[in-house]
Amino acid sequence: KSWIKNFVLNLNQKDIVLIGHSFGADMIKSIELDCISKYILMNSSIFKIKDSKFNIIFKVILNSIVGGLVYPNLFTHYLLANFYLILNLITRPINTNHHIKQALLNVSDNQVITIKNNKNIIIASKNDYLFPTSQIPETTLKDIQLVEGNHDWLMGDTNKYSQFILSLLDK
Repeated sequence: KSWIKNFVLNLNQKDIVLIGHSFGADMIKSIELDCISKYILMNSSIFKIKDSKFNIIFKVILNSIVGGLVYPNLFTHYLLANFYLILNLITRPINTNHHIKQALLNVSDNQVITIKNNKNIIIASKNDYLFPTSQIPETTLKDIQLVEGNHDWLMGDTNKYSQFILSLLDK
């Protein structure tokens, strides 16, 4: 997270918008700088996950396999992501294991709940397997932009979703 903060500071700009998805959203929401005007947090920690670390890993792996079958237009994205994960596990097992453990620590032990404020734009997908909308508190749900799709909805129509995200900045 410190490298992101340093990168933003080195831009020497004002009114920066940070955009993050899932673990990336959880990382950026803890970076507080005056030059950041908005945070777009997609599929970030909206509530405390009660799953064990094993269940979280299982869900991620299962959905990366099944997701490609359920969403054929995303199949190549899932295959590519799985290919790189397997390649990294084989060629850099220690580093890859370390990154996976860090991600799990953030999700399960040090999870910071996303809250609505004047800088946060929160987006959640209706079929997210990590943060199902059925578990989002009603008071929080009213402040969230809901989109169709699963946790990896962004990998679908990137042009459409880029336009959607840009439209949120105009509001």
